[in-house]
Amino acid sequence: MSRPQTCKPSRGDSTDADSPYINQRSGDKGSKSLVAGQEGLLNKDVGGRLAWRLSPAQTLTLDATYSRQGNRYNGDGPNNVQTDYTQSLYGKETRRVYRQSFALTHEGAWDWGDSKLVAQYDKTTNSHCSEALAGGPEGLCQDLGTKDITYADSVLTTKRLAGEVHIPFSVWVPHVLTMGAEYQHDKLNDPDGLRRIPMPNAVYPAAANHTPSLSSWAGYVEDNISLTEQLKVVPMLRYDHNNKTGGNVSPGINMSWQLHPNWLLKGGIARAYKVPNLYQSTDSYMLYSKGNGCAVSSGSGRGCYLIGNSKLKPETSVNKEIGFEFSKNGYLASLAYFRNDYKNKIEAGRQIIFTGSSGISARPGGYDYFEWTNTRKALVEGLEGNFTLPFSKQWKWVNNFTYMFNSKNKETGNPLSIIPKYTINSSLAWAPTEKWDTLLTYTYYGRQKPRTVPVNPVEAGIGNGGQGTVGLSGEEMGSYGIWGISAGYAVNKNINVRAGMSNIFNKRIYASTLRGTAYTYNERGRAVWGNMKVSF
Repeated sequence: MSRPQTCKPSRGDSTDADSPYINQRSGDKGSKSLVAGQEGLLNKDVGGRLAWRLSPAQTLTLDATYSRQGNRYNGDGPNNVQTDYTQSLYGKETRRVYRQSFALTHEGAWDWGDSKLVAQYDKTTNSHCSEALAGGPEGLCQDLGTKDITYADSVLTTKRLAGEVHIPFSVWVPHVLTMGAEYQHDKLNDPDGLRRIPMPNAVYPAAANHTPSLSSWAGYVEDNISLTEQLKVVPMLRYDHNNKTGGNVSPGINMSWQLHPNWLLKGGIARAYKVPNLYQSTDSYMLYSKGNGCAVSSGSGRGCYLIGNSKLKPETSVNKEIGFEFSKNGYLASLAYFRNDYKNKIEAGRQIIFTGSSGISARPGGYDYFEWTNTRKALVEGLEGNFTLPFSKQWKWVNNFTYMFNSKNKETGNPLSIIPKYTINSSLAWAPTEKWDTLLTYTYYGRQKPRTVPVNPVEAGIGNGGQGTVGLSGEEMGSYGIWGISAGYAVNKNINVRAGMSNIFNKRIYASTLRGTAYTYNERGRAVWGNMKVSF
């Protein structure tokens, strides 16, 4: 029995937070109304693998990884509002995410086929500054009068067991049958995020569930059928079940047809399935807003609550794709059309389920209560393609693009997210020797449109939002491109070094204080970077 051991290299990344005033156009450095840039990060990762060759046909592998990601506070806050305390936190770690993962994998090659069995345990601890539910405004780090930041822990544990077998056989034509099953249990312990402001007990029980859990299992089968040497069909069927939403059947079929030694036609249709997350499906989880985060139907100047809903249905979609591929002597070109129709989209409800006092204060008019709900349909539709041109053994030009016809909420017409109309990625690689390689990259983003239908009272022009926040601006973002360059050198088989420059021409994008604008993020300027990878 041989016992080879390999170790994954440790890795660390460090970046500073953007200036808290990076998006402030007024020049008033004393203002507490800020649109934050990007957070800084301090990442540390280490991992290892130990493999046992039990026999020539069997391998047992143990993987273990640990990572720590700390943020460097950038001045972000709800409604772009800060306090003296949160402004003093700039550059400090207000959140630390620790991840631990252990996986044991058995792989076997048998006379009848192949098998794989995986048992995995993951634990993620989100240690963040204790946040206010309201007053401050809500969502900001609380000043509890201590010298140091007060942290609260949210712990998510996941246990997973999965097995799969591949069995080749012939019945009239060659088949490869794949069968598998998996079980997963998620448990969340989040007393800070799941604590509750008192509510009318007649409607919702006052006791909060700080440790919601979700158990699910699934079984699936697919058959790769070679009808001819050129034509392959893969029917598939999957059944999912969890303890909150019940069962779901997802069929699908894919096809590939080698029309010519260089031409391939492929397509497929399948039903996809996504269950609500633990926050959305837990009745005791609740968000509070003073008004700016409420639905349009909420009254002027009235706060609201968004409550978890254990009766949510899972999201489903029917995904379709058809395309072709050309390949010859390293030349590659492909084009595919895709369309995904979503049903039972899970979003914050817009219908008031009731209005009443929270028990905290006798606010005039009371508070509106909403819940997560299945109300909306959505459509994602577009084209994606690739083009690779090898000029020689040393030079290669690789391109890919995505063009979006639609990405919208079919009820409101608003985009699902603010994304470019099209994106083009292009890279030119040059490898003059076996040890040296260089890479020139270019990414081009098409125009980006914001939502046009208001989703809260402030965007609808009612309520008392701050200056410059009432209504939707409709401001689009024009197209732009980003260049980058890097070079790498393989010192030996264990050590690789690489350095480069991103955003060579220092293209900058600044986020806007206006609502309903496509300027929702920052494009960082020119930066020089370097890394070294050591493996053993």
